[in-house]
Amino acid sequence: MKSARSIKIKINNWEKFNPRKKELKSTSWFRLSNAIFDNPEFYHLSNVEICFWIYLLSLASKKQTENVEIFVQHVRKVGRFRSKCMNNAISKLVELQCIEVLHDTQTTHESHTTQHNEHNITEHNITLRLSPAEKSRDEVSPPTKVKKPRAAKTPQEQTITSKIWVAYRDAFEIRHGYAPPSNSKNFGMLKHLAARIPSDTAPFVAEFYIRHNHRFYVDSKHPIGILLRDAEKLYVEWKTNAPTTSNDAAVIERRQSNFNAFSKFLIPEAGEKNEN
Repeated sequence: MKSARSIKIKINNWEKFNPRKKELKSTSWFRLSNAIFDNPEFYHLSNVEICFWIYLLSLASKKQTENVEIFVQHVRKVGRFRSKCMNNAISKLVELQCIEVLHDTQTTHESHTTQHNEHNITEHNITLRLSPAEKSRDEVSPPTKVKKPRAAKTPQEQTITSKIWVAYRDAFEIRHGYAPPSNSKNFGMLKHLAARIPSDTAPFVAEFYIRHNHRFYVDSKHPIGILLRDAEKLYVEWKTNAPTTSNDAAVIERRQSNFNAFSKFLIPEAGEKNEN
């Protein structure tokens, strides 16, 4: 029977979040800065990944220790985090030196499985027998053509496109309940998106687009193609925090129509000639 996966994690600088450890033996709260969403180090973390960081701090606060052990089933049912989001969050938090992974049962199991396979597959156990016809065919077989590798992307291009994709993907999963398709066409469009608006704002614009309730966006399920098509419009709406829906556009259009209809009855300004 396969055992449940568990991960032992150490919260670095736990004293910063639990400053009154000596005074209080148990407490239902921990210290968290109200500037957590303004921290530049957390800019490339999605909302779900920041919530997972708070989830870890909550577990540490309950145990009153910097070392916590999380179980995947608990993470899914109680924390409501998917395994993919959990793995991404842990990887980024380790990179930011917020946590350390002390033990992972999945990694240990995979390591033992690899060692077992390597032990079974040895030169002594493998015998390769070829018939005379096969040997002759191998001797005269033409050399294999080697395809030229594609030009590698620069680290900056990979970072920008990856950040936009992570922001778009996580917001998409939260809204629609499933992951968007990951393919070269979508990544190419995200690269063009970073070229049309300030690249450092592109991840936030992508999240803003997923939350946008314009009827056409909602009916189309927020594809990347429409995000690229309306890039400048969405950037302005995100910058001004003023998303425009189809109803808003209809109201503005009616106002303009009413103004045009009654403008000829307005009193002319001074200096204008009265035709009557």
